[in-house]
Amino acid sequence: MKTLRLPSHWFLPVTLLQVVTLLRVGGASDCTPLDITSQPQSQVVLENCSAGFSVSVRGTGPCSYQWFRDDHPVPTATNGSYTITPVSLADNGVRIYAIISNDCSKAISLEVQLYVSLDVAPPRVTL
Repeated sequence: MKTLRLPSHWFLPVTLLQVVTLLRVGGASDCTPLDITSQPQSQVVLENCSAGFSVSVRGTGPCSYQWFRDDHPVPTATNGSYTITPVSLADNGVRIYAIISNDCSKAISLEVQLYVSLDVAPPRVTL
């Protein structure tokens, strides 16, 4: 463990989060930075169907994932995939991307879009 020695006349107000962050970074010498190996893809789907997005990374785990929709984090989308089901016309054009992090790095996926098409096919009745 590394020890940081400062002159006694220095006063550094720090939060507990900053201390924990310093300790994690200081202890991450065996950490391999993340590299995205598979990016999410833009999709065109019919309304009321599902749209799925995924990202894969290489690097030291554990990794944390956070998906974003129009720059807002999706609270329940915290793994390597994100599914919107069912999609609606209101979802048309939304921008989707993920931020993945480990103890020593952060990776941001490509930003992709979801295009929703109106389902205009009439239902079929078979007798």
